[in-house]
Amino acid sequence: MMKIFHLVLVVFCVILPLSVRSTDETIVSSKDEKGNKVYITFEAVGCFVDKERRALRNMYYDGRALIKWTDRFDATDVIKRCAENAYRQAFPGMFGVQYYGECWSDGSAEERYNMYGVSTNCEHGLGKDWANMVYRYKVVTAKPVSKSL
Repeated sequence: MMKIFHLVLVVFCVILPLSVRSTDETIVSSKDEKGNKVYITFEAVGCFVDKERRALRNMYYDGRALIKWTDRFDATDVIKRCAENAYRQAFPGMFGVQYYGECWSDGSAEERYNMYGVSTNCEHGLGKDWANMVYRYKVVTAKPVSKSL
């Protein structure tokens, strides 16, 4: 029974988030250091445990004030701002969203994000307390073609 639980946990927390395709909600436009328009695309990697000795060590943006706690809760704006600010802060390719709006990353994010294992403490694309919903991002100069979910 425990093996089945672990398999279900891996499918829902790791495999399903990887199947998210590019949509207008996963693309944000920004400017590069020369003022040229660039596009930041991002995709969910999964939900991961964090601890006091942080997996992602730099909180570089706090988007909690942007959250509109309504029946139609939408985390898209918070996630987009985390992606854009990760790019602006030059964090290489990954960021995590914790506590519904804190954006975390560091120069070793690719090696560190899963150091404490998978978590189930994420919802709406955001990590809750002591959990990072982790995203991988890349920057391109031409707007990617959106795909429907």
